[in-house]
Amino acid sequence: MMGRQLDVKDVAKKLKICRATVYNLVKNNPDFPSQRKINRAARWDEGEIDAFLEKCPRGAYGECEK
Repeated sequence: MMGRQLDVKDVAKKLKICRATVYNLVKNNPDFPSQRKINRAARWDEGEIDAFLEKCPRGAYGECEK
């Protein structure tokens, strides 16, 4: 079951980063949850973002625990 779907603005707010950094994480961090396209809009599952936050301390998104 999929949880609430977040847009890039919501993901950026939750992670306390800018929108460009969200897309940078998508491109460069294999641990970052993948986006889903709904029509033409990118969306992320809130539960997957929450799990990513538990795995990666705030501000250390390039250094996640394996």
